[in-house]
Amino acid sequence: GDNIVALSRYVIILLIFNAILIPFSLFSIRYVIDQAKRTGSLGHY
Repeated sequence: GDNIVALSRYVIILLIFNAILIPFSLFSIRYVIDQAKRTGSLGHY
C-alpha cells in the first residue's frame, strides 16, 4: 500500500510542477521568439 501512496504523491507533485512550469516556459519561448523577430535574426519565423 505504501508504494501506491508514494506514487500518487509523486504524480501530484509532478502535475503541480507541470502546471506551474509549462505556462512559464511557453511564455519564455514566445518572449524569445518575439525578441528574435524584433532584431530580425529570425526573419523567416
